[in-house]
Amino acid sequence: MDRRKRQTEIEQSETDNPIKQVKQTDAVVWGSYIRDKVNKLSNQFECERINSSKIFDGVSIWVNGYTDPSSDELRQAMVQHGGRYIHYYTKSEVTHIIATNLPKSKIDQLTTEKVVTPDWIIDSIKHGDLLDYKLYELYNNMKGQMKLIFNSDTNCLNS
Repeated sequence: MDRRKRQTEIEQSETDNPIKQVKQTDAVVWGSYIRDKVNKLSNQFECERINSSKIFDGVSIWVNGYTDPSSDELRQAMVQHGGRYIHYYTKSEVTHIIATNLPKSKIDQLTTEKVVTPDWIIDSIKHGDLLDYKLYELYNNMKGQMKLIFNSDTNCLNS
């Protein structure tokens, strides 16, 4: 009888323990926290976009790593000119990845993503119009380093 009573007390103390309760719902709490954070940031940027130009209308960027100008400056530029700055990368939301350098392992993961240098944003603002992103691609061949083809007929290198 004492053993059964003790087991009941232990089970009761486990269900009353707030730490145990939190551990059971960590995934739910974390998921809703991130969702709420993303929504808050999105709403904040929408308010800033009200009186902006429309150069980057329909463009959403995600900044990968160190850039010059900084990611905060790029965020401000995008918001001021009608674009969106995405804090957490999702392929369905991001139209362009902004980077100055990517490791080969990351390049190998990319398939159809448009990866451009920060100059694309700066030059588009200077020209007052959205410039062709292809002129600012970080890498032309997303599956690795570009290859030079040697043409034996003319003794020239072709790219």
